Amino acid sequence: MATRLADTIFIGPAYLYWYAPEASIPVNLGLTKDGVTVDYTASWHELTSDQTGKTPLDDVFLGGNVLVKCNLLNTTIERIASLFPHATQATDAVCFGSAPGLRATHYAGKLVIVPCAATNGDSSRVVTIYCTTNISNLSLAYKLDGEWIIPCEFKGYYVDSRPDGDRLFRIGSEASAIEDNDDEMYVPGEKTIKSFWITPSNPTISVGDTIRFAATAMYTDGNTNEETDRANWSLAEPSGVLIGSIFTATTSGSLLINAELAGYSCNTIITVEDA
Repeated sequence: MATRLADTIFIGPAYLYWYAPEASIPVNLGLTKDGVTVDYTASWHELTSDQTGKTPLDDVFLGGNVLVKCNLLNTTIERIASLFPHATQATDAVCFGSAPGLRATHYAGKLVIVPCAATNGDSSRVVTIYCTTNISNLSLAYKLDGEWIIPCEFKGYYVDSRPDGDRLFRIGSEASAIEDNDDEMYVPGEKTIKSFWITPSNPTISVGDTIRFAATAMYTDGNTNEETDRANWSLAEPSGVLIGSIFTATTSGSLLINAELAGYSCNTIITVEDA
């Protein structure tokens, strides 16, 4: 059966995959509101001369800017902390109020935009921005007839280590677009994290005991992997010694241990009793 011309027209939303700095596993940023827009602006300098009056002689390319705008719907606190360079994550909170002087590129990651209508590995409309940071302001609306959204504006930055002509972003051939010297290659449809948890859950130990925790991730491809060594581990309170995922209790009480991986986090409560 011949393909109809109308069948080649793409409509509809897109998935956004965010690689946090130093991360090799993308985070699906989830649902959006009012779509995703990619704006590329080229700057030119027009050459003219007195002898030709208003008639231009040529134009010289000065550079280009790319900006991605979207509104995230189902965003967690952990993702907000990851997406805003001037925000920090605390226990059950994200905090704002950093001192001036932050450099956006120090917090830059990689953004991949994949149309939901793309099927059978078609990457012809996939957009990959190699180095980008969310520079948007935060405006939260609490309205009866409106959703709670997080506005994002991802600004692209020039990557001088890439080949000339391919240093800002590209459309299509997404797999080769993000194959860097140090990064793993991601293809649309490959695994992203679906759920993330710690074992053992809510254990009880005694002062002086040592316990090893494990972090496990379930991916959208159906596989489950232990990611203990790749996760970042932290304690909500300095009530013991934590080296990696190994905790040694020094005082009695309850405390929270947290594991984070690729923008996802989970925690469990440790109860420490007197020996």
